[in-house]
Amino acid sequence: MVDVEHRIVSPATVRKNKEAANRELNHGWPYNVLARMVFPAFESAAIRYARGQSSVDLARIAIALERYRLANGDYPASLDALAPRFIDKVPHDLINGQPLHYRRTGEGQFVLYSVGWNDRDDGGVVGLSKSGQVTDYKQGDLVWRYPAR
Repeated sequence: MVDVEHRIVSPATVRKNKEAANRELNHGWPYNVLARMVFPAFESAAIRYARGQSSVDLARIAIALERYRLANGDYPASLDALAPRFIDKVPHDLINGQPLHYRRTGEGQFVLYSVGWNDRDDGGVVGLSKSGQVTDYKQGDLVWRYPAR
């Protein structure tokens, strides 16, 4: 589910493994009872790992972007301008292995994000729960946010 060597977590692989496990565990064997209770934790662990590592990667890049801005007066046009002076290597998107999404905004800020667990680019939109009060990490993108002013 997690390819540590290539730094990729595949939501599609996690879903495929979950479906295969559910098919196997639907048999009434007594040994499957414990497995049925434990297996959902694997998906949760993969989601927590992806969310945590993506947050670290986005924070590292945000720091490099701020260092670039302090040295040059503005944010760069692309993340490629950061390496190797401001960050050794720009990490890729953990979910799909592609470059992270970055763009400057008109307000002198930037938008930086990874595609979320839904495995699609939602344009930097954070997924929210039905109440709209809590972030839903299975929906939307994982977005670097500015602190509230």
